[in-house]
Amino acid sequence: QLKQVRYWAGTVCGGTGELEHQIDEVTWLEAARARERLTYRRDREQLDAAVEAHDAGRLDTWTFLVIRHAHAVSRGSWKGTNADRPLSDVGGNRAARMVPLLTAYRPTHLLTSPSVRCVDTLVPYATASGLTLKTRRSLSEEGFAEAPDKAARQLGKVLARAEGTALCSHGPVFPDLLRTLADHTPKGRDRTLLTRLAKDNLDKGEVLAVHMAGAAADAQVVHVERHRPPR
Repeated sequence: QLKQVRYWAGTVCGGTGELEHQIDEVTWLEAARARERLTYRRDREQLDAAVEAHDAGRLDTWTFLVIRHAHAVSRGSWKGTNADRPLSDVGGNRAARMVPLLTAYRPTHLLTSPSVRCVDTLVPYATASGLTLKTRRSLSEEGFAEAPDKAARQLGKVLARAEGTALCSHGPVFPDLLRTLADHTPKGRDRTLLTRLAKDNLDKGEVLAVHMAGAAADAQVVHVERHRPPR
């Protein structure tokens, strides 16, 4: 089985600087000096790509987490309203396991459909982070059916704010949102992925991490990561 290697550019935002996990030494260098010390061509290529992305303004990014609610109790076995339908045991476990994943991206805004299954998908992270959940009827199945354009407007507000955001909603809402995100994505693998997901939809309990640069009309998708629940 092939293993995927990912490279990240980051900003120091805390910590003591104490070395851990078999790291003997850390040296901070300007890009040109670092390139002189790299032995392998593939490492120089990665550094060159990072410099190119920096010069193009694509390293200063924020992350938009698009989340489909976790597995819920079936409609047939639930006697209450659809909006009040809760997560199943499987869905509750998935919501709890999302906490370290969402923590890695540190969203500062939490938006969700008011439906119980969406709210409860984000409650564990909201509790752990101390953030407030904000509900939006436009992200619910019922609100979307009444006025599909309002969900698009909510996405527009997220892009305009350009700050880390987690948004939890339902399957019927995502195709329009994902097509809009695809319009903000250069041609390539990520745009193809978003276009395909607009047709096939996200898995229940899936987290789509959309890394973006810029804001509003100038917002551009830099990279997309799928975090699918175990099957």
